[in-house]
Amino acid sequence: MTRASPLRIYVTIKASPGLVALYRDKDLAGLTEFTLTLLRAGQDRKLQESGLEQTSPADPAQFLPSLKVVSAPSMNWRAAFVPPRAATSRGAIIVPRDITPDELVIAYELSSDDEVQSFRTFVNDQRDIPLDEDGTAFLGAGIDPVGSLLDHWCPGSANLAIFGHRRHARQAVRASALSANSYLGQNVNVVIIDEGLDKNLIPANNWGGGLDHYIDTDLVLPAGSASGTSHGMMIARSILDLAPQAKLYDVPVIPPVIESLPVFVSSIQSAYLSLIHEIRYRRKLAPWSGPWVLVNAWGIYDTSADPSGSYTENTEPNGHPMINLLTKIVANYNLDVIFAAGNCGQFCPEQQCGGRDRGPGRSIWGANAHPLVLTAGAVRSDETWVGYSSQGPGPELLSVQKPDLCAPSQFCESYDAAQLSSGTSAACAMAAGIVAALRSNPRWDQASITPQTLKETLTASARKPQAPAGWDGRLGFGILDAEATIAALST
Repeated sequence: MTRASPLRIYVTIKASPGLVALYRDKDLAGLTEFTLTLLRAGQDRKLQESGLEQTSPADPAQFLPSLKVVSAPSMNWRAAFVPPRAATSRGAIIVPRDITPDELVIAYELSSDDEVQSFRTFVNDQRDIPLDEDGTAFLGAGIDPVGSLLDHWCPGSANLAIFGHRRHARQAVRASALSANSYLGQNVNVVIIDEGLDKNLIPANNWGGGLDHYIDTDLVLPAGSASGTSHGMMIARSILDLAPQAKLYDVPVIPPVIESLPVFVSSIQSAYLSLIHEIRYRRKLAPWSGPWVLVNAWGIYDTSADPSGSYTENTEPNGHPMINLLTKIVANYNLDVIFAAGNCGQFCPEQQCGGRDRGPGRSIWGANAHPLVLTAGAVRSDETWVGYSSQGPGPELLSVQKPDLCAPSQFCESYDAAQLSSGTSAACAMAAGIVAALRSNPRWDQASITPQTLKETLTASARKPQAPAGWDGRLGFGILDAEATIAALST
């Protein structure tokens, strides 16, 4: 079936010298032919395995006539991490400067659903099998929908009368227990994967740098160069309020300079691969050896670009590449990952939400519903559920019990009523700040208390003052409670 507009799909592929050379040159036509060459090699291999070496395989170009590479984003990121002063005073810190991740992301456009299915079948059949002398191999494939920031309040109803103050939000999560135990985020690294931060508004002791974003050869967005009113700064305020000694890192995946252009999941995955490439090397060195927390206040509003549920419901036979990457990050690398639930709740959904992507069971998708990440929905600081907060259950092939819990949103700063925190983004930031604070206890590092164990403890300690015990689609397991979580971890 031919589509009115092209459908995007992307692959993750093992980095190899030949591929890297094309990638560095941004040779999209060359990458298209490189892909077809790999597909031909895969067809040859399948014929040989079936004992039909003498038969010429059909050329994949005949079945994929519209295949073309439209994005090669994996090398659009450069590390700009700032080592602590104490470390640099003792001598130079040597960090490997190879910026090439182990996996590269290539995004394609195809004009028909049939071509998309053929391409996915090709890649899945040849997954993890070396297809040239360099050992190039497809690692996964998945549909490439658009991601957006999750910042929202109901038009006409979100006036200051229904906004609490930060002190009320802190009371709702019993945050005073963190400072009472001196859990202040010491030696904890928090990465905000968002719109970007303004490093001039972040205390020097809290600034860790991040990844510079090379949007194209003429446009570079250095880490920390966003506006002071950016969505990312809203996230940073809550994290530093709850974990005031944490080190913040900026990964501006959705910068406002390209707000009019779609930001695809393939671009976000490329940033993730570069970030993990850096963390894996740096956490071996003292300045970066502490826990790492990754904060994500973005999600998918409209599933129409993913009719098969490839990303949104993880229907790929081997799993969608972004879902698989998050599994590796949490399960293998022991990093805490926090996501916002989304803003497509049934009573006050964001206008971007698809017509069928609202309310119970239709509003938490993809990475936001991953079983290993902590997914935060929103309540007001008076513990009332917010009608735009996305509702479970989540997709069956991800996690049905999403959100995991709720945290406060809809509040302003006690010192400045004009600085508002809203959407499930604000709830995500509150959850991330508490996780960062808890991780500052050396006995609760990520090797001793795994991210999965911490997530289970947070949900088991959540309270539901106005609802029955157990999980429900609005509040998850309840409202995040730092005091109860500390008590549980201490035993």
